[in-house]
Amino acid sequence: MREKRPNMKHTPSSSARAVLFLIVSAAPALAQGREPRHQPDCSGGSNVEITRCTSRAYETADGELNRVFQAVLAESRRSQDVPPAERPRWEQTLRDAQRAWIAYRDADCCGLIRHEWQSGSGASAAKSGCLYDRTVERTNELTARYNVP
Repeated sequence: MREKRPNMKHTPSSSARAVLFLIVSAAPALAQGREPRHQPDCSGGSNVEITRCTSRAYETADGELNRVFQAVLAESRRSQDVPPAERPRWEQTLRDAQRAWIAYRDADCCGLIRHEWQSGSGASAAKSGCLYDRTVERTNELTARYNVP
């Protein structure tokens, strides 16, 4: 025999509405592909020179990602899209997502790439090139999603 449940209308919480708003409002920006502000030319030269170049490019890209991440946090504190009571939880969720992204980036670039190159002479350049690419992609994603400069 089936148990009767009371007729309860499901209404999303304010945090769920805020997240949905952010996703829907970000959709047009996510469709736009953004190129890195500075695409390094690290071709040519020895493996050491290529590795130095891609490492410098990654360090620059990482600095830009950190700047954008801080801008997203600052914007969320000013925004009316996330209710004030929900902001600490939203910020923690964003930080958790960033940590998860870092774990993915490191597993991909520091793990898989090295295995694919079998730790050969080009592995270091491939690793730093991967770190650069993933970092630029994440920066572009955050910039588009949260419309920060």
